[in-house]
Amino acid sequence: MKLNIGSGRDYRSEYINIDAVATVKPDLVLDLLQTWPFENNSVSEVLAHDILEHFTREQLQQHILPEITRVLKTGGVFRFRTPNPDAIIKTFAHDPEVRNEFLYGTTRDTGIFGAHKVGFTQTSLVTLLYQHQLWIEDLQEVDTNFVGICHRYGMPQITKQPVVATSFSEYLLTSWLKEAVVWVVNPAVLEQELKKPFKKFVFKLIRSTPTLVIAQNNNDREALTQFHISLAKIRLLSEQSLSEVLREAQLRHFVQNSIK
Repeated sequence: MKLNIGSGRDYRSEYINIDAVATVKPDLVLDLLQTWPFENNSVSEVLAHDILEHFTREQLQQHILPEITRVLKTGGVFRFRTPNPDAIIKTFAHDPEVRNEFLYGTTRDTGIFGAHKVGFTQTSLVTLLYQHQLWIEDLQEVDTNFVGICHRYGMPQITKQPVVATSFSEYLLTSWLKEAVVWVVNPAVLEQELKKPFKKFVFKLIRSTPTLVIAQNNNDREALTQFHISLAKIRLLSEQSLSEVLREAQLRHFVQNSIK
């Protein structure tokens, strides 16, 4: 059994074509955020062309990719195509109207289902797939898309543990390392430290490093975004355990050093 999820008008006779929009006449009308009506380990292939970008990162992390992994057999194939924002910006720099529609999607035909809700870098895309046991066999940049083939396998053992920095001073020392780094931030302490001009200057220089950032003391994201730390790097322990964040840091570092 093979699934074509978010099939739209790309109807394929050899697949079960699934879409939330009945007017495109899929085999199965299904909002993919519902539980999929397929048994565990029952599907040999999932095709996802131009669909991943229509979900938030949290929806992908918490439901879509877990469902793909659940229904796929071990060794099963996951094929995907999703926009490459950097390529879109470069290719359509001369035509901002087309650039913006490629980046943000359009609600003209299918309403909210047509909106794009996430954009990937190669690192964030592959790391997200790896977190769900979907291992890249082939990844290419085709026109303005990432096009890839994965197989569902167990998680490999990545033995190099990330460095955990629990103070700004530790972060200054570790941010230049080649290892993966996770910074556990106390926003109140950081605010006091950044009142010192030299530390504020150094912080501006290094905050673009790929470090994942965790807030201490049950702070919310606003406590960190006031320091202009990217939302894409912020993790909250109310949403993820420290072990999950460390695992993601390992995978990101693995990807950055192995996927070219």
